[in-house]
Amino acid sequence: FYDLITNKRYGLGEYVSESSLDKWTLYQIAKYCDELVDNGTGEAGLDGKEPRFACNLFLTTQEEAFTVINNLASVFRGICYWMSGKIFPVQDKPKSAIQLFTNANVLNGLFTYSSTGKGQRRTVCNVRWNDPEDFFRPATETVEDTAGVIRFGVREFDVGAFACTSRGQAYRVGKWSLLSERLE
Repeated sequence: FYDLITNKRYGLGEYVSESSLDKWTLYQIAKYCDELVDNGTGEAGLDGKEPRFACNLFLTTQEEAFTVINNLASVFRGICYWMSGKIFPVQDKPKSAIQLFTNANVLNGLFTYSSTGKGQRRTVCNVRWNDPEDFFRPATETVEDTAGVIRFGVREFDVGAFACTSRGQAYRVGKWSLLSERLE
C-alpha cells in the first residue's frame, strides 16, 4: 500500500510525497493485518492459522488513483481520505470506547433510538473470492447470520472480497459484513 502510493515509477510518487502519508498509522494497520487467526479449515498454514488479511492481486488495468487506493484499502477493511494535503488511511478494527453515555452527559435524560426496517435487515452474505485450488477462478463463500435468519428470514446480499485468495479470509469478510448489518 505504502509502495503503491510513494513509488515514482508505477505509483503516485510523482504527485504524493512520502511525508504526505502517515506511515505510522499504516504500520499499526500492518501489525493488525499480520496477526495470525484461524483459517477456518483447520488445514495447512501454521497449525490452521493464517494472517488476518492478505492481498494477492495483479493490477492490469488503468483506473483512477483514488479508486485503486480505496480498493486496496478495502482488503484491510479500510478507507483513505485526502485532507490538508495528506492521505489518511483508516481501518475498521476493534477499539476501546471513545465516549460513554450516561444520564450525567445527556440533556433532559432523553434518548432517541432508531433502527432499520425489518425489510432492510440482510442475513446471508455471498462473498466472491478467487480460489487458488481452482486456478484462481471466482468462488463464492456463503456466510449466514443464524439468529438473523430465524428473526428476519433469508435476505441475501453479495460482497466482493478484493484481492482475496483465502476461503478463511472470505468467510471473515462475510462475517464482518453481517455483523455490520446487524450492529450499525
